[in-house]
Amino acid sequence: GSFGFFEWRLASSDVYAESTLSNKTQTISDNIGIGLLSALGGTSGASSSNSSIAAVAHHSSGAIIVGGAFSISSPSTSNIAILKDGLLSAPANSGLNGPVTSLVIDGDKLFVGGSFSDTGSGSTSNALKNIVVYDVAQDSWSPLLGGLDGAVASLGFEDGQIQVAGNFTTVFTSSGSTTGESAPGFAVWNVTSSTWTNSGG
Repeated sequence: GSFGFFEWRLASSDVYAESTLSNKTQTISDNIGIGLLSALGGTSGASSSNSSIAAVAHHSSGAIIVGGAFSISSPSTSNIAILKDGLLSAPANSGLNGPVTSLVIDGDKLFVGGSFSDTGSGSTSNALKNIVVYDVAQDSWSPLLGGLDGAVASLGFEDGQIQVAGNFTTVFTSSGSTTGESAPGFAVWNVTSSTWTNSGG
């Protein structure tokens, strides 16, 4: 059994999803879904907790990161997990304290959007505000200045900029700020300068 993730091998001409798939169709990546199902307590645990996977990103090291709405005890993480060398692991500080909706990766920087305010362990004093960058190589979280005043629905990456869409109206240009620049539903983060460069909304 698996939960929320399946890698379909395009080169396989003998795989038919209408029936039970044999073990030979499984890949190392399929261990994400198998590991999550087990960590969530099997079929009953996964279905009764309304758990889900919403986004997937692949790092150049081979690590696969999944985000969504879930909480597991071993490894101890919430809403984001990593498959490294065939094993499920937790990012620093036990993940995030709210659902993840989108992931975009640029080198070692994983940009994470959703509806959260802190890491799972509460290590940032609620400084993350719905968007954060995770350094895959350093295993550390950093805020994007003061974040956003509402949930992120999707992220995109183009020309060195992270494009952010969601249910927000303001980007906070400094950490801890309660005021900022107007950005109704759309904001842009410049990766090189590490600043909000909103172009409208």
